[in-house]
Amino acid sequence: GGQMILRRGGSEVCLERWRWYMDQLPLEKKDQTSLKMMVDKEREGSELPQHNTTKCNLIVMKQSPDLIEFPIPKTVRVLGKHHRLNGPTGHKYAPLVHIRNTYGKINTLSEDNYRHFIQDILGLQDG
Repeated sequence: GGQMILRRGGSEVCLERWRWYMDQLPLEKKDQTSLKMMVDKEREGSELPQHNTTKCNLIVMKQSPDLIEFPIPKTVRVLGKHHRLNGPTGHKYAPLVHIRNTYGKINTLSEDNYRHFIQDILGLQDG
């Protein structure tokens, strides 16, 4: 898995190219395969698809927990419960918090617990 950050004004060409690479691999289930193919071709300086020859500036970054956070359901449950019982947790969240629903596990949390977790992220008191 991974995340992308795009410049709104200039990303359309790159997204179209990525879609073109995905279309070349119709049996592939992961879109990361076509994205890696696109990144590799850009780095090699390979010929670009004829319909889309604008160069994309792709930067692959290492994971950085101070920029993006992926809380697991247990973390959501613990911090949400703490917020419900004691108010804000004081947890320093990354600027981007991505709550995944891997294997549907996030759906096992109560709506109340999830709401308190979101309130904690936003620094809100209950009420």
